[in-house]
Amino acid sequence: MIFVEEGFTGNHTDYDNPLNSSLAYVLEQKKGLPILLSHVVVSVGARLEVPLVGLQVPGRYMLKYDGARAPPGRPGENLVIDAYGGGKVLTLDELKELIPGFDAELHLLPSSRRATIARMLRNLSNDLQQAGRHSEARDVDRYLALCVPPTP
Repeated sequence: MIFVEEGFTGNHTDYDNPLNSSLAYVLEQKKGLPILLSHVVVSVGARLEVPLVGLQVPGRYMLKYDGARAPPGRPGENLVIDAYGGGKVLTLDELKELIPGFDAELHLLPSSRRATIARMLRNLSNDLQQAGRHSEARDVDRYLALCVPPTP
């Protein structure tokens, strides 16, 4: 798998670095945020016709092998994969222990593209703010506003 053979993992030593939200950086360094690592795997899975989807798990975006969409002859059970944790497959009990407030009915639903992009942009904006790069964070916030319409 991409974690073992290619060495992709979470950036555990410099988590808030805005570069962890850069696809080019993550592909070069083979480490980054959970959401970007997950979507590298989802993209590789799409090329290989493996039914992988992103999951909006609070605090740590993950991915799922969606057994319901598996082609004939492939496993039909769901598997939750922690890209940030080196591709570890997690049980429901492990998810409940790792993620406070984890709700399987809510958090095991596939994330929409819009929700995923919005989460990526929020991560980047927060990291830029923390790094004192306020002008760049405002630019990212403008892109975020295009993804997430304001609430009335």
